[in-house]
Amino acid sequence: MAITNGAAIISNTGGQGDAGTIRLFINDRLEMGEPAADGTPSVISTAVGQTAIGNGGNIFITADELAMTRSLITAASGGQGNAGNIEIGAGTVRLNDAIVATTGRTENGGNLVFRGLDILLLDNGAKITAATQVTGAQGNGGNVSIDSDLIVAVPDEDSDIAANAEGGRGGNINITTQGIFGIEPRPERSPLTSEINASSRLSVDGTVTITQPDVEPTGAIALPTEFSPPLLAQNCLAQGSRNRFVNTGRGGLPTNPADPLVAEELWQDLGESDPEAAIEPTAMPEEIDRPQTTLTEAQGWIVDSEGNVILIAAAPTATPYIGVVAGCTSVPAPLRDVLESSHE
Repeated sequence: MAITNGAAIISNTGGQGDAGTIRLFINDRLEMGEPAADGTPSVISTAVGQTAIGNGGNIFITADELAMTRSLITAASGGQGNAGNIEIGAGTVRLNDAIVATTGRTENGGNLVFRGLDILLLDNGAKITAATQVTGAQGNGGNVSIDSDLIVAVPDEDSDIAANAEGGRGGNINITTQGIFGIEPRPERSPLTSEINASSRLSVDGTVTITQPDVEPTGAIALPTEFSPPLLAQNCLAQGSRNRFVNTGRGGLPTNPADPLVAEELWQDLGESDPEAAIEPTAMPEEIDRPQTTLTEAQGWIVDSEGNVILIAAAPTATPYIGVVAGCTSVPAPLRDVLESSHE
């Protein structure tokens, strides 16, 4: 949708009663372009005339992108009544020498809300204001609320976010963003800088609150709090060391034991079977009988004719062994001669 060359969408009241509401729901891009040849800007506006009694109307805009160049979106009250509110929801908002403002003459300024923005770009003296700036006005400044992932402004081009008041209290500015560049809070407005300001000329200043979350929201993934029941029973765990179960190849387990198996999870026999094919018996090795020899513990020993010592299971006469140590004379000589001869 394009509003250019001085075109306007207006809802005004010049008598007694509130101005009407403007609602725009646009699927893609809303472009507000250059003014007409005579300088008349392109406008979306609700207003209450100076001699009228009533509140300004509200403006609601929803679009994928809002691009404004030398154009205005305003909700103003020039008579007796509060200014209207403006709410804009878009992915990208670009303001180039453009104004989005709510202005009250004698009563309170309206509220400005930017919600769900990916990026807000302010360039070449762009203004976002919710104010009562008429000399002698006692109304409070309106509030500004901006929720945008990024806010970018050219530092020295006098692009401002403001909630000012003349005689009443300054408004409140609340900004939630991942990053803000080229614009910062300052106590006074200056044509040489881009600032965020919520001051009152004759009364109490408002507040400026900038919230920058420490965690990237898109990086915080909500994990499920409910878990599927375990595939294996846990009531028979081994008391000692544990092993593991590996499920691989064709087939498989369903996500939940109560779920049915799907086709791709069923086992398939890739071979072809012939029920009439003969099955040859497997040849068994021939068994060979081998005599079992019982081993018997030696009970004695003898010396054969060649002087070899032979262990025997049973001897006619048990032959005790008496060790002879060289040089030992405690063994009787006859017995010593027999023992020594048996070892020759």
